[in-house]
Amino acid sequence: MTDAGDEGSVPSEEESVMRILATTSFAIWVMIACFAVTGFSQRPVEGGEQDEALHLRGDLVEVPVIVRNRQNQYIHDLKKEDFVLYEDGVEQRIALFAHTEEPFHVALLIDTSGSTEEELPRIQQAALAFIRQLHPQDEVMIVSFDDEVRVLSEFTSDRGILARALARLQSGESTRLFDAVDTVVRQWMNPVAGRKALILFTDGVDTASREATEEETRQHLEESNVLVYSIRYDTREAVRRRLRRPKKIDIGTPPLPGPRRRPGPAPSPPNPPTSRWPDPSSRPFPLPRRWPMPNPYPTPYPDRYPTPHPPSSRVPYPTPAPAPSPPPRMPRRHPQPNDPLDAEYRHGEQYLWDLADRTGGAYYEANLLRDLPQVFEQIAEELRHQYTLGYYPTSTGDGRYHRIRVRVNRPGAYVRARPGYRAL
Repeated sequence: MTDAGDEGSVPSEEESVMRILATTSFAIWVMIACFAVTGFSQRPVEGGEQDEALHLRGDLVEVPVIVRNRQNQYIHDLKKEDFVLYEDGVEQRIALFAHTEEPFHVALLIDTSGSTEEELPRIQQAALAFIRQLHPQDEVMIVSFDDEVRVLSEFTSDRGILARALARLQSGESTRLFDAVDTVVRQWMNPVAGRKALILFTDGVDTASREATEEETRQHLEESNVLVYSIRYDTREAVRRRLRRPKKIDIGTPPLPGPRRRPGPAPSPPNPPTSRWPDPSSRPFPLPRRWPMPNPYPTPYPDRYPTPHPPSSRVPYPTPAPAPSPPPRMPRRHPQPNDPLDAEYRHGEQYLWDLADRTGGAYYEANLLRDLPQVFEQIAEELRHQYTLGYYPTSTGDGRYHRIRVRVNRPGAYVRARPGYRAL
């Protein structure tokens, strides 16, 4: 017979089978986990999921895309297979496809030069309404520019902070448009990943930039993935009113309040009058009255020949020689505009349109500021219906400009995307 201690030390056949099954099951689970991790790490990154976006390389070229139909309505049910992307005429493999799930980083640049002084309250209300139309997770920064470029609020999704930043808007004199665009793009937008948009509200006329040029702003935007939405408003009449306004003359500091002193005697003139009687009423005798002499010729030029038959010795009045006629003016080959202010505003309009076209954004006009809320509403709606495509170019870092073309395999679809980029 076997005692109880011996029975506890020797495992039975049933216990041995259970231990073998447990060990085998654990090994199978470990192998499944290893295969799952290996398969996940080797899976190509195609899609808009956030966990897959962590594997994207730094040389990814992102292309924001807007698609509309013939009725100018947004098409929001497209898939990655519906898009075809070309670089310099060569089809590229789409490595990133995202729709509206990813949040936006929006920079709102507001021109606060002297021409907007009377309209600042309306601008503040329209900008605040635009911010409220964005998604709650979208982050916004507010920048004003006039004599200086002021960052009123960094990127944040707190609507209260943004409202207080808009309340601090104040107008200046000149306009540093190029400096504002270049500073925001290089220092604030480029370090941020994901979808980015720059809302530029200005008349387009730069008067005081000293750190960036017009061409530098274009080049830096070509090297970034920033969408530019230009909102132009016409301030010519306000500028003309300011130019016609009389300048204030500094008359010095007013006297301090206090008891007034009695003025002393007036100083004697430096050159006393030489007349013996400076006052005519103090003369001992009045001066004789001077009567006007009769004019022998009542008209300046009487008839050259007063009588029908003048004597032969009579010489007529000389006739003045005619003034020489001016030489004929040659027509100008390139006529200049009559108003230089109009030329400045036309150039500013072209600049704003060019920024929007180079980045795949849009250009709007709000000459009447009561139309500004509607323009902001259109921009917010477009940001909600945007696609983002990404691909890895074959040639990187060559410094050349590469053209991009996006096509959608759906009849009646119209595509708007950035026309190209400059490789760093």
